[in-house]
Amino acid sequence: AFVALLESGIGVVALHHTLAAHQEWPEYKKIIGGKYRIADRTVNGKTVPKSTFHHDQDIDVTVADREHPITRGLSGFRIHDETYHDFEVEPTVKVLLKTDHPRSTPQIAWAKTYAKSRVVYIQLGHDHHAYEHPTYRTIVARAIRWAAGNDSESGTR
Repeated sequence: AFVALLESGIGVVALHHTLAAHQEWPEYKKIIGGKYRIADRTVNGKTVPKSTFHHDQDIDVTVADREHPITRGLSGFRIHDETYHDFEVEPTVKVLLKTDHPRSTPQIAWAKTYAKSRVVYIQLGHDHHAYEHPTYRTIVARAIRWAAGNDSESGTR
């Protein structure tokens, strides 16, 4: 049913923990554009370690794509949030936000398409520290509009 919605053009904005959803469904990684591994896995005879997380981190965020409608006009910012490290990112995503935090994978927000749908993933968003951050709120609002097919800050199609 989820794939059918995406094939019809319904957009998706996925936040934070959703990167760890549907561990045994390979298509989900293609849909979202990445995967947080909740357990070690063996791939081609080699152990791939599980991803890690770290609560209560001060994260410096840079805007990787200053022209995308979600990040246009935004500057780098600092946010208190949870980091994820050693998660998978599909090479086809358009990275929007990055960090050089040592306990984080560099790519922390991206946009992509799946079937007829626009998909955004934002790794930030663990708790009220993120939800209260004005830049985070702007990014989420813009991501919702973009996923819905609106390319401007005004929300027009």
